[in-house]
Amino acid sequence: MLIDTHVHLDFDAYDADRDAVVDAAARAGVTRWINPSTDLDATDRALALARTYPGRAFVAVGVHPMAADGDIDAVIAGIEARLDEPAVVAIGEAGIDLFHRYHPLESQEAFFTAQAELARTRGLPLIVHCRDAYAETRTTLERAGMLGPQTVMHCFSGTPDDAAPYVEAGCTLGFTGNLTYPKSDAIRAAAAAAPAEQIVVETDGPFLSPQGHRGTRNESRHVAAIAARLAEVRGVSFAEIAEQTTANAERVFGLPSPEGD
Repeated sequence: MLIDTHVHLDFDAYDADRDAVVDAAARAGVTRWINPSTDLDATDRALALARTYPGRAFVAVGVHPMAADGDIDAVIAGIEARLDEPAVVAIGEAGIDLFHRYHPLESQEAFFTAQAELARTRGLPLIVHCRDAYAETRTTLERAGMLGPQTVMHCFSGTPDDAAPYVEAGCTLGFTGNLTYPKSDAIRAAAAAAPAEQIVVETDGPFLSPQGHRGTRNESRHVAAIAARLAEVRGVSFAEIAEQTTANAERVFGLPSPEGD
């Protein structure tokens, strides 16, 4: 049994065959998933999917750095208005992206800070998008009081040195398809060094398909390939990684037991 802790199943890339994608994931042992939001419209789509797949689909409410613009008070109010939906388990994905620089750093930091503070206030996990911004992200999380066990560093793509302050603080590292790429030695080194209790697996579908599937749409079923590579990197069995990452995801996100358990 595996949990895909980050997949954008609401995206139109899945519109033609979403049910088939979900069925394929189940056959691969991926029984539950978390759908983070890129903006409030995405949240509403994800909540609709959670009603379609009760007990399997969960939602994180938030605003991605690419949408960190406009009336911040209205956005935060919109996030708050959706937090009491039964399927909501986290805030995110929020953060800083200095690779694409969708918006100025000051705007990204403001939206990120507001969401991190809301997560702290509401006692919810925070899913963090961080690209080329590990120092800036750490500073923001520290100021917001969210550099700790409730924070998940989505799609960790840094070095062991980048990971160190997050791991020391108790954050969870999310590993996705880039773990499997030939040039990702630094990511694999970070994955090998991370404490077993601080790792989860994710696809970031429809993006970042693992090696062997690159150039095609990523799907939750591929989290099994990511888990297999993570097991290899850490020198443990696939079964151990599946059990550990599932337990970690259940703990961090407060997920209920699967239906039928």
